[in-house]
Amino acid sequence: MPTVLITGLTGFACRVLILKIALHIADRFLSAGYNVRGTVRSKEKGEHVLSLPAFQEARADGRLEYSVVEDVITGDYTRAMKGVDVVLHAASPVNMSNNQTWEEIRDPAVDGTMAVHLAAAKESSVKHVMHLSSFASMCNWLETMEEQDGRVYDETFWNPITENEAAQLPDILSEERLLALGGMIGGIRYCASKKFSELAGLELRRRPEVNYKLTVLCPPTVLGPTLDTITPPAQQGWSVGTFVALLAGKQAPVPPAALLNYVDVRDLAEAAIRVVERGVDGRLGIAAGHYDHQLIADRMRTLFPHLDERIPLGHPGEYQSVKGPKNTLNSAKASELLGLSYRPFDDTVRGAVESISSMERM
Repeated sequence: MPTVLITGLTGFACRVLILKIALHIADRFLSAGYNVRGTVRSKEKGEHVLSLPAFQEARADGRLEYSVVEDVITGDYTRAMKGVDVVLHAASPVNMSNNQTWEEIRDPAVDGTMAVHLAAAKESSVKHVMHLSSFASMCNWLETMEEQDGRVYDETFWNPITENEAAQLPDILSEERLLALGGMIGGIRYCASKKFSELAGLELRRRPEVNYKLTVLCPPTVLGPTLDTITPPAQQGWSVGTFVALLAGKQAPVPPAALLNYVDVRDLAEAAIRVVERGVDGRLGIAAGHYDHQLIADRMRTLFPHLDERIPLGHPGEYQSVKGPKNTLNSAKASELLGLSYRPFDDTVRGAVESISSMERM
């Protein structure tokens, strides 16, 4: 069977994703009989992946392995890339600090993408490269959600920020505008870096000597179960942390959701394998619909009545995703080209809570 290389096997692919997506993609390819090689930053991280219960069968039959690439920018991917048929680039540092310059946020994302694409271009066995980007590369993050209310995004949209604008933040914004945007200069720059890393890969693909297909996947917030059932939930990032926070007690607050479009991590993994098996290239938005934290809390209470005292009550039935303001990611193109359908939201909630509960029992 073909071999798939997944960069950043243990990392978080993107701030609006913040779930160990690469593990799910690896699991989906392994279940279909593929061999999987993942890059990690240290031997310890690689051994951690091999120790996860979900991968014991693949470890035993030698179909899952790791290759250490310590630095996503300066690291040598030659050995990792050797003999692989498909590359999925998921390694992208998550840096949203307001204290970082544009270059400090941009360079790891853009240069890291170029390092992977250049290595893939030199390896004759590589036939297909997938770039795991984000809805962040489509939206206008210099607008408030109120200003975007009702807007429907698709693959033709690009985050309009320029490199010059990203570098000059916050000086190009009034105090009033900066306050309206939540003061998240680092977040705006991070979203810009997703756009420019995507464009870097597209530019390289246009070179005449590059022969592989290129597909870009742009999901919004990614929810669902975690396959890392060893790392404590509190250390697993925002997506898992959302469900942990919604198990903090009946009197705990239900916080608003910053982003209201989502996809289940297992559906995103399914999209990845269908891209390869159907030979689809181009840019694809992958989204199931809208969600919010009150909706999660209400569905958790229905699905897990024995957890009632742990689930914040909030304001049942008052859904941010219904009242808005909100934008929408139209994923009709992916549905058509991949034959992709999305699991019910209850399955997403159930999977997330059950994976957290299993860790609490360990």
